[in-house]
Amino acid sequence: MTIPVPKIPSKPFKLTTALVIMLSALAIPIHIAKIDFPLAPFLKFDLCGIPLAVAGFINLTLSITLGLPIFYLGILLMGATNPLSPLMKVLAEASTYIPMVCLYKHINRRYPHISTGMASLLLVATAIASRSIVMAILNILITPLIATLFWGAPSYIMALNNIIMPILHLIVLFNAISATYVSILTLPMVRTLSKIGFIT
Repeated sequence: MTIPVPKIPSKPFKLTTALVIMLSALAIPIHIAKIDFPLAPFLKFDLCGIPLAVAGFINLTLSITLGLPIFYLGILLMGATNPLSPLMKVLAEASTYIPMVCLYKHINRRYPHISTGMASLLLVATAIASRSIVMAILNILITPLIATLFWGAPSYIMALNNIIMPILHLIVLFNAISATYVSILTLPMVRTLSKIGFIT
């Protein structure tokens, strides 16, 4: 009788895990450098979504279960004034790249002969739509709570009506722009990693 030998994780899996950890950790210091959104300077552009998105294309499951928690803890410990604001940032980046990765896999599986330009257009549009819609909903639901608990707003309803709703269109525009440059800058890296075998 032969004794079953437990499977040892392959080197590529270990390398994939290391890459996801490295890219997620890299996103933390990148998050420090910010540029004001001119129409609403309290909203800040940054480039941390790019390494997070690349990690998602390398291994989506690991990026969600390992990479995003690393990123969240990193920006939380870097001086966040409350635990919910970093969570909103994590959800913003997740809503940008997760649908994009899923569509990328679907396109490669079902439509392998689609042109690179058309595929890129679909991926960018998906990222824009996903982040804009998800963050509009989350800002309506969660940001008034943040304002009430941590910013001194007297009530959730007041924060919703007086703080969020008047600028919701700017929040949507900000997230659409963010998703645009994150997806556009990520895709060339994804194509390069695909050619060398890190993304299947």
